[in-house]
Amino acid sequence: MKLITRILHIAADLLIIFALAGIPVLMYCDLPVKGYDAVSSASIELPDSPSGEFLIIINRDLHEDTAEDWKDFFEGDYLKVIFEDINCLVPDGDVTGLELANRYMAILPENQMRVSSDDAVLIASKLEAGYVDIAILSADMADALGISTESIPDNMLVIKILEEGED
Repeated sequence: MKLITRILHIAADLLIIFALAGIPVLMYCDLPVKGYDAVSSASIELPDSPSGEFLIIINRDLHEDTAEDWKDFFEGDYLKVIFEDINCLVPDGDVTGLELANRYMAILPENQMRVSSDDAVLIASKLEAGYVDIAILSADMADALGISTESIPDNMLVIKILEEGED
């Protein structure tokens, strides 16, 4: 009987020591974990790139110093660090334009690009008046709306890109 009480006493003491010292050590100890961490791998998967021709229109008045940097980004070149947020408009019904805009948004740091869609005719009139920050349109949508490089004001930078898509 004496032996059993001694064993129970030792077990209770070890349990108390583990509760007071072991649990906090385990909570704050960084144990190596197999796999990827947030620094060495992307946290989200990029959406597929749609195929087709696209027009990307950048307002130079709103991006005086960074319009060429944004042009490089949209053409797929290396992006320098740009400390400004952009608002990207896509016409309603332009599915491939929206897919491309969402792909660009996923590449940029969180909340740097906001994508919204609006009525196509309203976006066309905003483009002709120069009231758009950045717009992404598929070539088919631009043709349907009658938007061409000649109808866009000089303060707008027009980029034509051809996306091959992904298999």
